[in-house]
Amino acid sequence: MNHQHCRWKVCFGKNYWGTQKGIDQGEELHLDREFEWNGHRWLIPALYRCRQGLVVDFAIEVPQGELRAYMEKWGLTENGECTRTLTRAEERQMEQENPLDIGFCASLRLNGVRLHPSDGCGMGYLPGTDAGSDEAAALVHYYGLDETKVWRFWRNSYPWATKSRKSRPKRFRTLELELEAELEQHLAEQFPTPAAGESVTIHEPGNENAAYQLTVLDVRSETLELPDCDGWERPNCFCMMTYRLTPKAEHFYLTDCAEGDHPRRKPRKLPPEQAARPAIMVRDRAAAVNFFIMSCFFIVFSSKKQNLFGWAMEGPVPAALTWERSQ
Repeated sequence: MNHQHCRWKVCFGKNYWGTQKGIDQGEELHLDREFEWNGHRWLIPALYRCRQGLVVDFAIEVPQGELRAYMEKWGLTENGECTRTLTRAEERQMEQENPLDIGFCASLRLNGVRLHPSDGCGMGYLPGTDAGSDEAAALVHYYGLDETKVWRFWRNSYPWATKSRKSRPKRFRTLELELEAELEQHLAEQFPTPAAGESVTIHEPGNENAAYQLTVLDVRSETLELPDCDGWERPNCFCMMTYRLTPKAEHFYLTDCAEGDHPRRKPRKLPPEQAARPAIMVRDRAAAVNFFIMSCFFIVFSSKKQNLFGWAMEGPVPAALTWERSQ
């Protein structure tokens, strides 16, 4: 570990970029632990004992070939800009496949007492001229990591299990780390909204034998009452679909494919003499239709990962907000 970085300071509940001025500095405890988990090489170079709890730094090595293949598939430039026009479903898939976005949850067991993270932040490091932020380069330098490799950093803050200072551990007898992978989201079918009483068959991605019947119970137009927003109007019309999924799926998510309309500035108030003049109305978009395209997702995890959390959703589903009500 390289200790030539004289301004190194780690504080509880703070990210890499914010100021640490006036905040208690954590006491660094060297770990230098390395292990393989979920197909990646992991390192925990150090943890920091603070007045409020523990701070742990994670470093995950990302294979450069994996990152290069990802960039070529989605048309990403060296500075991360996408050269393709993507649909919402493709954007979700691209985010899901990002090798620098490693979703996980890490809990600690200190002297037999479990600690859960309250705050976390992360960033990536690319070698060469694309190294990115100075903070990422500082982490690589301070921890003595290989500057020619791609790294994903994550910092978690773990508050003490008790607020009593007398009950906080003075000695670390045992420290265990438990890692669990986040659930992965995979796109299933896309379909126009059926009429009330109609059904759509949905298959779980990667398991065509797992079929579900989505039955629409009701489809209706709704309008939201939105507060004024500093000279801007926000779209407030949408369709609401209520459905039933048979059999029930533990992790299922349904959303509208459309992005919805953007906010627009409120029309300028005219003097009374100008407001009395007749105006010619020009519609800037086609009339709303009475159906919207839905995407359904299954939140699943592979056999190598543990299920930590997810959500199930059944019932009313709002579509994207527009300026006009469906007919």
